[in-house]
Amino acid sequence: MKDTSVAGPASEEAQRLDTRSGRVHVGAQIEFFWVRIFIDGAISAFFLYLFTILRSPFFPVPYQILMVLSLLLMTLLYRSINVYQDNQDAVAFSLKLLRAWVSVALTLVALGFLTKTSSIFSRQILVSWVLASFSAQFVANLLLVWVVTRFNATSTVKEKAILVGAGELGEDIAHRVNGNQWLSTEIVGALEDDEDIVSRWSVEKAPVLGRMVDLERVIEENNIRCVYITLPLAATALVESLYLKLLPLNVDIKWVPDLSGLMLINPNIKEISGMAVFSLSETPLVGSRAVAKVVFDWSLAVMALAALSPVMLGTAAAIKIWMPGPVFFRQVRHGWNGKEFKVWKFRSMVVPDTENEEFRQATKEDERVPRLGRFLRKTSIDELPQLFNVITGDMSLVGPRPHPVALNDFYDRKIEAYLARHKIKPGITGLAQISGFRGETDTVEKMRKRVEYDLEYINNWSLALDVKILLKTVFVLFSKEAY
Repeated sequence: MKDTSVAGPASEEAQRLDTRSGRVHVGAQIEFFWVRIFIDGAISAFFLYLFTILRSPFFPVPYQILMVLSLLLMTLLYRSINVYQDNQDAVAFSLKLLRAWVSVALTLVALGFLTKTSSIFSRQILVSWVLASFSAQFVANLLLVWVVTRFNATSTVKEKAILVGAGELGEDIAHRVNGNQWLSTEIVGALEDDEDIVSRWSVEKAPVLGRMVDLERVIEENNIRCVYITLPLAATALVESLYLKLLPLNVDIKWVPDLSGLMLINPNIKEISGMAVFSLSETPLVGSRAVAKVVFDWSLAVMALAALSPVMLGTAAAIKIWMPGPVFFRQVRHGWNGKEFKVWKFRSMVVPDTENEEFRQATKEDERVPRLGRFLRKTSIDELPQLFNVITGDMSLVGPRPHPVALNDFYDRKIEAYLARHKIKPGITGLAQISGFRGETDTVEKMRKRVEYDLEYINNWSLALDVKILLKTVFVLFSKEAY
């Protein structure tokens, strides 16, 4: 999750909110991101250049292209995997760095095989480059963190801050700010009128210093340079009065609204022409992230179609022989932003007697599903034609499953934010399906849980998450929940 409340870039990338609590993250997870990715990128480029010229008098064009691709992938994957997360120990950092760097290397290998250019490169150069780059990046980052931590620890110039509001949000902010080695800000106390909230306050070295009427005195006595207002949205009038009172005191004023009562869908904070904009609900697929998912989906879908074409041809023949009627089943579903499209599946049910037969969700022991259809559904072979939907751009490999229009209409009236699952492309598989919610949703509670997983996927989307879901899907193909 990204942050815009303390320091660091404010507008280049959407700054993230905590999607579970609705609070602005104050941890500086993207502070110095570009500094650190520049250092790691320079290390990677240096070792690739070094090992290449040790074997050749010049730096060939294919290696120049490899260098550029590796830098682009590093920027994308290191941010996606959140390698530079603050407050993590050396072991946690090394595991994240290893995961990200191996992902870069494997992606490059896959591209080499797809473009049939892998034979151009020296294996000795590539292996040496991968190992040396990882080791040097690990050491460089540890040294950088150590230097910054020592500097902040020994610096006598600490900007003191207080919180106005000592609830859960204020306590969360205090822990994040005081535990962040990148910041020179220190929260030294809080102000709160509610005695019950005061009794639950448990932040070391930042006691409750008084009530809100003591604001001016506390600022003067403690040489406060920054004030965080952490009051709920219902206290907007109080926030305004505090703001007007603080203006003449020459302190930085930061308002951290508590949005925990709202259902947030991929929320973030952006800057548009100098104006701060709170986005409470939007798709995570914008800019380079959208391009990355399209390339990922399309390339894997093409490879999957090539590999599975014998299975698909055999399935089509079996349906034609043992299940009279059309091979494919096409049905209107809702896709990205609610746009309608026709999903492709191998037909696994008998052809209805009437074309306008009322919609009924398939159930276990459904009399409309013959033996071959049960096998196709059990193994998910019936879903394979949706690879064509992926190639045409209507679907993704991973995302919320597209439900029939009638099902959407039914559950939209019963489940809050149900249609928010259309903030991203629907998928052949998804987080809900690998989490035990594959198959029949015969109760509202089952569908509610599926929607919760869908929204969790949207709020935390990354290519790494897509890969994880695809791998786990293999292990649930023969789940008892399939029917």
